Amino acid sequence: MKNCYTFILSFMVFAAFQKVSAQAIRLDDNHNLSGIPLNGKLILTSEADSTFWISDGSPNGTKQLSSIKSGNNGYAILKNKIYFAGMNAANGCELWSTDGTASGTVLVSDIRGGADSSMPDDFVVYQDKLLFTAFTPGIGRELYMYPGTGSAQAMTDLTAGAGSSFDSPIYYVLNNTLFFDAMNVSGKALYSFNGLNVQKVFDFPAGYNLASYNAIGNVLFIFMTNGSNGLRIYKTTGGSNATLVQAFSGIFSGMFSSQSIFWNDKIYFTVAALGLDYELWVTNGNITQMVKDINPGGEGSNPLLINSVVLNNKLVFAATTTDSGMELWTTDGTEKGTVMLKDINVANEEGSDPFLLPVTRSFTDFSSSLDNAGFYNRTANYNGFIFFTANNGTNGTELYKTDGTAAGTTLIKDINPGEGDGASAGYLYTKSGFLFSGNDGMAGFEPWISDGSSAGTRAITDINLSGDGNPEFYFVWNGDVYLSADDGNGGEDGLFDFFRLQGPYSPLPATLGAFNATVEHQSVKLSWNTFSEINTKTFEIQRSADGQQFSAIGSVTAAGNSSSELRYDFIDPAAFDQNSFVLHYRLNTIDKDERHVLSKIVKVAIRNPEMKLSIHPNPAHDILRISLPLKNNANLQVCDLNGRTLLTKKTEASPNKTVQINISNLAAGIYILRTETEGKISTIKFVKE
Repeated sequence: MKNCYTFILSFMVFAAFQKVSAQAIRLDDNHNLSGIPLNGKLILTSEADSTFWISDGSPNGTKQLSSIKSGNNGYAILKNKIYFAGMNAANGCELWSTDGTASGTVLVSDIRGGADSSMPDDFVVYQDKLLFTAFTPGIGRELYMYPGTGSAQAMTDLTAGAGSSFDSPIYYVLNNTLFFDAMNVSGKALYSFNGLNVQKVFDFPAGYNLASYNAIGNVLFIFMTNGSNGLRIYKTTGGSNATLVQAFSGIFSGMFSSQSIFWNDKIYFTVAALGLDYELWVTNGNITQMVKDINPGGEGSNPLLINSVVLNNKLVFAATTTDSGMELWTTDGTEKGTVMLKDINVANEEGSDPFLLPVTRSFTDFSSSLDNAGFYNRTANYNGFIFFTANNGTNGTELYKTDGTAAGTTLIKDINPGEGDGASAGYLYTKSGFLFSGNDGMAGFEPWISDGSSAGTRAITDINLSGDGNPEFYFVWNGDVYLSADDGNGGEDGLFDFFRLQGPYSPLPATLGAFNATVEHQSVKLSWNTFSEINTKTFEIQRSADGQQFSAIGSVTAAGNSSSELRYDFIDPAAFDQNSFVLHYRLNTIDKDERHVLSKIVKVAIRNPEMKLSIHPNPAHDILRISLPLKNNANLQVCDLNGRTLLTKKTEASPNKTVQINISNLAAGIYILRTETEGKISTIKFVKE
């Protein structure tokens, strides 16, 4: 009988092992692999020895690609190649690229020459070119450009000599212009690059450094701190100037980098103003004010915006009060509409310490292809809600969900019964469910999945039969989920294994990234990108004059299915025929099953209502006279119908200005007069006889 029980027990262990093996296939042991799908394979790097690896999703097909080591200075993807700082004995650390093959892993540019290193860093792709910084003794660390062929060329020497101009610059693209911070002989400054020329926008105040950017329409906002008691916000449309929006000088105003997010045509941020600790503030570029003193008289509510989400047209974030501790709050942008979403831990004043788990932008952050929208897709959700972890004071840290309402904010399941923690922050949203690291109190932290219901929240597999697997989920590829975990088989501490979790799994459908509208010549250009697509059919472009009533004006065919970043454009040639100063646009994403999802609304100013522009005579023969009241200096341009600038003229501010332009050298035809002041544009057509 005893032998029978032993056999049954052995069979159960064998069956359990077989189940684990069938669901989680170990592809590599103890090399800390992570990476991205590219060119039909996975291209990975090893944290253990900094080498490149490839995988086809099988154990035998997961192998070291090259002995060339990555300098761990970041990456960028340009034309299906990964560019990185590679190291070998002969060349030092220089610019390399790989397409995922041994023969395609090559030295691109030996900037410094010989075994000395230029240490390429700060990679970004802009206008289909690779930009990065590199060091040479002659000019220090400067900005370089590589167009995809030939050699990399230095673009700057801002400090004029051996001194370095760059130290971890922060990039931002707006209106097809790249902005970045750098040093010059006077100190730190903001610069712009249009693909041809580098131009200084303005010098930073002494002692201030760039913290972050954000944007409203065509206006760039620059947040900078002095590291102690100062935060300043500037705005610019480019050119060679910037305007101070607001200066804060509280005791801790510049101690921590202000968190800022764009939502509903405004920028929300956190700051400690004079006499106040960290609270929620908002600006539209003209008016800057505190949304609400959430924790009055206390130490500040310290709103957590970095992982905030948008649900039911409200911003959901965590904040702390003296009475309730840290809980979830929502705001509609008004003081009255800023309220606690739900007091989850009512037992004491410590709060539930909720941690929102927004939809991430998959693996595309690896590419360093500049995306202003950030790591999170705040408007995306799973069936109308977002998952988060919280502790109600009784059940430990467990998995919750919220739809932005108090009634819809609930504990999904007490995974680890009692006070033990049942959920941690490692997670991945898929169409099949929400994957996370769960602990039932017996198996340790292992892969779990949830559809938002208690019955649909279950363990997937037990990777580490003797302890915590501690899974970290990466991405979905070819129907399977790839992750790192510890199977407990030994190896150095901190080195994890690489696994494939068998599906079928699918990414969330059509994960939309940035969506922008810009004026280009006599039209509006709409640009957007997706980070994944599942059965996506088309993107319908809709336009409105009032932001309420929208009409379809065209469509763009979607790729359909994709797990990599894709970019789309649409030109509205009739924008300037709408007799409107401002136009509103949105995308209607249509799946092949005819499901519709509307994007956020973006607006673009196509005429300046304050600029009462008139020209005479029209038609004109030799001299064109322009009458316009100006509060600020303006730039005038005469363009042909293809948008090419033929004549330019600058004029100074005047309440009643008449400007003359000699057009005698122009051929007979129709032209456009374009006037720009303070980022506002007005255009009018005229005829040259």
